Amino acid sequence: GQQFAPANCRRARQGALALPQVLHISDQPRQTTHSACCHLWPPMASSLDRLSAEIDRLISLCRSLADENAALRREREDWQEERKRLEQRNDLARDRIETMIVRLKALEDGR
Repeated sequence: GQQFAPANCRRARQGALALPQVLHISDQPRQTTHSACCHLWPPMASSLDRLSAEIDRLISLCRSLADENAALRREREDWQEERKRLEQRNDLARDRIETMIVRLKALEDGR
């Protein structure tokens, strides 16, 4: 049989075939027009459909992971700020306690 090549496809020669961009993640759904050429090699149609579905799944997964990563970064920043506040409160409490101990010792020595 004839091998699959966009140059062999009438629609590709006419400039009507837009091949999907797999490496670019956009908010727009990808357009797959490979079926225009798949009449030249039918076994490739199902392979391209599976590949297209897997690419769509991976793009969706990538977006989900990016969203989750951003949320985790925000949460980490919140925890870091909370930790700083608690450390400051702890330092203040330590200073107060040390001051009280010094005052108590001074009172005891004064007796």
